Amino acid sequence: MNSIMIVDDEIGVRNSIKAKIDWEQAGFVVAAEASDGEAALRLLAEGPLPDVLMTDIRMPQMDGIGLIKACKKLYPELKIVVLSGFSDYEYMQAAIQAGVKDYLLKPVGRKELVALLEKLSQEIVAERTEDLKKRSERTQRKQQLQASREGLLLRLVKEESSSLLAVKERISQLGLGELLGLGDGRSARFLAVEMRVPAGRLGDNDQHGDLLRMAFRMLCRETAETHNGAYPFYDAGHPSMMHILLLEGASSRLANDRKVAEGATGNGAEADRAAAGGAASNGVEADRAAAGGSAWAGADSLARALRHNIRHYLRLDCVIGIGDPVSDVLQFKNGYSTSMLSWSRSTVDGTHRAADGGAGEIMAALSPETERQLVIAVENGDQNTFAYLMMRILPKDQDNPMFTFTFIASRLLLLLHSVAKKYKTNDDTLENRLWECQMTIGDLQSRDLIFGQLQELGRQVMVAALKARSSGGGGSIASAVQKYVDDNFAYELTLAGLADMFHLNETYLSGLFKNRVGVTFSEYLTKLRMNKAGELLRESDLKLTDIAMLVGVSSSSYFSTSFKKYFGMSPKEYREKHADEK
Repeated sequence: MNSIMIVDDEIGVRNSIKAKIDWEQAGFVVAAEASDGEAALRLLAEGPLPDVLMTDIRMPQMDGIGLIKACKKLYPELKIVVLSGFSDYEYMQAAIQAGVKDYLLKPVGRKELVALLEKLSQEIVAERTEDLKKRSERTQRKQQLQASREGLLLRLVKEESSSLLAVKERISQLGLGELLGLGDGRSARFLAVEMRVPAGRLGDNDQHGDLLRMAFRMLCRETAETHNGAYPFYDAGHPSMMHILLLEGASSRLANDRKVAEGATGNGAEADRAAAGGAASNGVEADRAAAGGSAWAGADSLARALRHNIRHYLRLDCVIGIGDPVSDVLQFKNGYSTSMLSWSRSTVDGTHRAADGGAGEIMAALSPETERQLVIAVENGDQNTFAYLMMRILPKDQDNPMFTFTFIASRLLLLLHSVAKKYKTNDDTLENRLWECQMTIGDLQSRDLIFGQLQELGRQVMVAALKARSSGGGGSIASAVQKYVDDNFAYELTLAGLADMFHLNETYLSGLFKNRVGVTFSEYLTKLRMNKAGELLRESDLKLTDIAMLVGVSSSSYFSTSFKKYFGMSPKEYREKHADEK
């Protein structure tokens, strides 16, 4: 039901208008009345705001023109109808100049009033529909962008990339260019957050556990939104954990973030945010004050907010680890590893910090070239070279601090995980072993034991990689390449880059890939992107520029051309054709 406020200094006129028609049948309710402009403004300020304001022009205190001008400034969305007499020509001119387009002549006629209300009702419905569409579009864009950003951050900390240039391009596409501006006093830290369910809380109800984990992830994301420069992400392999990248020295979140989030979820979501994250925001300043001006202030504040919200709203414990600062995207794996190492040493009673700067001196030991040599050794099953490189990184005759040793071990586990995922089979046993080692590595105090575990895990990953690479006809390696393309089609992929990543001849890979999937690499990549674009067109109201960005096409015009070539119709025609399916 639409609402209307009637403003006229004569109570008889107001009563006459109210008695003129059946307001409910016309789709309206008279929500308020006022005798002059000042009284009307007081009622409007108290709320709720009506859909329509019907006002006389000539009134004491504040006349209709003054009220109209004030409303246009304070409540630009409010529809205003003027009540005017035949002798009010000059007032009407002023009202029209102030932005009023609808008016009724006194005495108000029933037919004219009904016709005007019908017209206003149609406008209100159309505007609400458009507003809901825009809100839905913003919500969908935010969700898709959030998922894409989380996938990118996970890739930056855990996986091998076929092209650093492609990753940087994707960072910019997703509105995360701030990550490329680290250095010059700006750095980033990672926080690892794990939920712990008190004993007996769940019983045998696994479904309840899934709901708790979902609520935990939502709460971590909401809490991160209350902190400048905080970007949460999730690893599906570890459903009880969340990770947060925290930019330090960031004065504000990206303007792109604000545009995406602004009004995207409506008042209900604002209330949810207040419940989930907002309660902590009141204590953020106090947290900062307590933390002082130390380099840990932002991370400590976020960790306290997370711990408070998880305990207060979910009644769960949590374990949090804070990593060392890093000043370049290329060092994200190091920052992530130190956060995981800190997490492995933390308890539900306190947050463990990495030894600030402790990893900085040893990051050079795992240069990109050394990592590449390790990957090649593992994928070729070369145990001797793998052991030699490990010994070169961590010489046995060098008395490294335990933190240094476990940090390098944690980084090597990431490398082994990346290779294992590249040649993943249906057996999750190997990945589970890698995760178990990651969980316990901070507790191990024997260098020989850690070294032995790494060598054994390296051997197991070598077996899996060799099995894929040496399969008859190259079916397994082709399957691994196809899976990588399936998982990363939104990035800039080239056959040359994939050949380099999988240590194959480009021409050989081209033939192998075509034999595997039945089409060329280029055709397959286009198919993945266009099918995903079609899905987004069918199931969302996202703009074409957003869809092009999400599927990895930087130019919206090129996207439209490719889409029409693939589907035989433009994206607009495709969306209209499938509109009835939504």
